[in-house]
Amino acid sequence: MKTALRTTISLLLVLWLALTFLPARPAQAAEGDASIPPDLLLATLDATSRPPVAGSQTGGLSFTFEAGGLQAAGLDWGVALSKLGREDQVRALGAAEATQTERQTEYRRPELTEWRRATAFGLQQGFTIRSAPSGKGALTLRLSLSTDLRGRLDADKRGLSFPTEDGRTLRYDHLLAWDANGTALDAELVYAPGEIRIIVQDAGAAYPLTIDPLIYLEQKVIASDGAADDYFGDSVALNAAGDTAIVGTPWDDIGGNAHQGSAYVFARSGGVWSQQAKLTASDGAKGDEFGGSVALNAAGDTAIVGACLDDVGANRDQGSAYVFAPSAGNWIQQAKLTASDGAAYDYFGVSVALNAAGDTAIVGAPRDDVGANADQGSAYFYQADDHAKKTVTYRSNGAQDGWVLESSETSNKGGTLNSTAKTFRLGDDAARKQYRAILSFNTASLPDNAVITKVTLKVKRQRVVGGGNPVKKFKGFIMDIRNGTFGAARLQKPDFQTRADRSTAAMKKNAKNNKWYTLDLSGLKAFVNRQGLTQGRLRFKLDDDNNKVANYLSLYSGNATKANRPQLIVEYYVP
Repeated sequence: MKTALRTTISLLLVLWLALTFLPARPAQAAEGDASIPPDLLLATLDATSRPPVAGSQTGGLSFTFEAGGLQAAGLDWGVALSKLGREDQVRALGAAEATQTERQTEYRRPELTEWRRATAFGLQQGFTIRSAPSGKGALTLRLSLSTDLRGRLDADKRGLSFPTEDGRTLRYDHLLAWDANGTALDAELVYAPGEIRIIVQDAGAAYPLTIDPLIYLEQKVIASDGAADDYFGDSVALNAAGDTAIVGTPWDDIGGNAHQGSAYVFARSGGVWSQQAKLTASDGAKGDEFGGSVALNAAGDTAIVGACLDDVGANRDQGSAYVFAPSAGNWIQQAKLTASDGAAYDYFGVSVALNAAGDTAIVGAPRDDVGANADQGSAYFYQADDHAKKTVTYRSNGAQDGWVLESSETSNKGGTLNSTAKTFRLGDDAARKQYRAILSFNTASLPDNAVITKVTLKVKRQRVVGGGNPVKKFKGFIMDIRNGTFGAARLQKPDFQTRADRSTAAMKKNAKNNKWYTLDLSGLKAFVNRQGLTQGRLRFKLDDDNNKVANYLSLYSGNATKANRPQLIVEYYVP
């Protein structure tokens, strides 16, 4: 609890410092604009900013970068600054010199600096104009646009939408501009196929000017069985990683029960959100409004759903809350929570929350009468039962594991493989092609109703080729998991790129004199297969180190002696 409190205070302090000490910013949004205030938006972006890394996600998108522009991977959408001037009096810009600071990547030209930042909300593509261009009319930046997607300009001309066929929308949005004194400037976008123009009214402005649009991915999700007056979205929650969501639908009619309510679980994979489950109360009834409040734990594998109008016994609208967790690929109700001293019209469950681990819940009852105080309200804490926990260790099967090498530097496709070696490889070869390792564990001995609480992977280092610390150089481990196999059980070339059920940046712990790496995979526990094989793809976050020297980490595989084989350690209990 102290650690969580310190983390919260630290984030608030960062935001406060950002708001207090940042350079001058636009003082207010445009008249009639009800969006997030510019100061607050920019402070939040600054507090979470870092230099963008090619291939890593920001704002739901993965980018590749060049001095001339940027490309959104998988969406066939790219943009590059090409000209600067005034209205139609613009001229082409020369080549940029790239440099990286602690917080951003910069592309410097004599006239301006383009800077890019990865933030919690998306990719900032900012421009700092050093001095006013000659000529008449408004300041104009022209950006070449390469995409088959058709753009749609917002009514306020500060944002652009590029809808895709699968329901996602790339947004070029939140356009802001201000001068050296922090005075907000009128700015708008002009769109035509093949080009975006940024127009800034800079008359009387003090240079340098800053122009700052944001690029991110937006997706609208709906219930697969939605109907009129369901109130889908009345409550929502995300896990810590932002890849699992729960959406409450308190007026959903279940069978003949009007307004019984439901909640939907969504997961994001490859940048796309898809429905995973629909949750309902096992004893639901008419008018319960299950889904009026929802919450998830940090890992996204425990959910709590409030039903504040549930009748408990003879007590009308006393309220309740339900706890769910995934088991064998399905979300299963684990418990129903009610107040031990509940009474009619307490509205227990109107608000709910879980701690990060998901083993402590708090439920609000705002109309609980306390003593003689009508509707004083109360809240109830619940701790998960201390079930007898079991631990089982599985070792990777050498007949099904091995390493796969990329076919070429940027293909993201498997080219060659080795399923018989006693070691895996992670890193790159001299041609800058990436190595990935496939591990295979037979986890069928887990009970079908096992509730998994922790998953750990242990792999042992054999040697390092190319020197240094590859784990640090390649930005750490990433683990992709499949509830089953990536293709066939045996190793295949497409295993290099086949979509996983879920991925996580694995935390690494290893003693200085210990060759074992211990990776916490608890964020993937919902995808451990209780019916057969669980396969994982271990890789580094950075695909290659961009030199022509082989540099990789060699780890023992399932073909090594038993003592050295990779271990998947699963902790669970049976309710």
